[in-house]
Amino acid sequence: MDSLHISLFGQVHIVYEGKAVIPLPPITQRLFAYLVLNRYRRYRREVLTEIFWEDASESRARSCLNSALWRLRCALESQGIPRGTYLLTTPTGEGEVGFNAESCYWLDVERFEQCLHPILAQRTPVTPEQAQKLEQSLQLYVGDLLEGTYMDWVLGERERLRQLFLDGLICLMRYYRYEMALEQSLSLGKRILALEPLREDIHRAVMEIYWVSGQRALAVQQYKTCCQILGDELGVKPMKETQLLYQQFLTADAQQMAALPASPCPASQLSETVEQAMRQLSLAMQSMEQTQTQMQRAIQTIKQSLRIEM
Repeated sequence: MDSLHISLFGQVHIVYEGKAVIPLPPITQRLFAYLVLNRYRRYRREVLTEIFWEDASESRARSCLNSALWRLRCALESQGIPRGTYLLTTPTGEGEVGFNAESCYWLDVERFEQCLHPILAQRTPVTPEQAQKLEQSLQLYVGDLLEGTYMDWVLGERERLRQLFLDGLICLMRYYRYEMALEQSLSLGKRILALEPLREDIHRAVMEIYWVSGQRALAVQQYKTCCQILGDELGVKPMKETQLLYQQFLTADAQQMAALPASPCPASQLSETVEQAMRQLSLAMQSMEQTQTQMQRAIQTIKQSLRIEM
């Protein structure tokens, strides 16, 4: 059993043998987080003072570091716990400081990475057991790393772990899509877009899931949402892949409408249905014409290239 339980996603939370460690001042929490995240390294005291107390005088910075280390030792190595169990220090002056990576501890960031990296790096399909492991590991990500802290060393690490979290969500979304667990896949797609609304590939995936599940109006609405977000944020239109997928939806709708048998219905409803079908058919024909034009241009380019070579 891990005696020391450390959580750095969201807010810093430290538990020893099931009991929360006494609250630490914010700067002491950040120092502890830095040492834990870099647990296989030792740092000279002057390096730590430059990182955490760069605006203080040298003597003041050393005093603050000594005070923070004393608080950490009181919190982690009290009640008979041997000195050096978790916090490694050498005498003051030019001594070094570090977290004891050989101690009995549990770290959410470490467990998170240990699970995701091997699964995301493999080239074989995700297995049901791996999908379950992904689900459990992604639950560790309760918030960005050290929320509320904006020091330079945090920002880069925060973004790296956030991207790893997104990659895990995408991997799991694709797994459920392959398994035709459309509801789970759609839920993950929405979650990803809530974090990264400009991910056009995820918009396309959500459009496809809606379409396959028979929610065609929502598939079209998702395309419109994508257009609006890209227009508002970047001032651009969707990529050709996204536009082509949308045109395929419209074409399929028009073909399905043409294949429906005649049935009695009010004249007004029939008129609206025909008009809608005609609009969709017109868009489909425009798309076909554009495709034919592009093909003709490509053929002409090839012919010209062949003439030049000859």
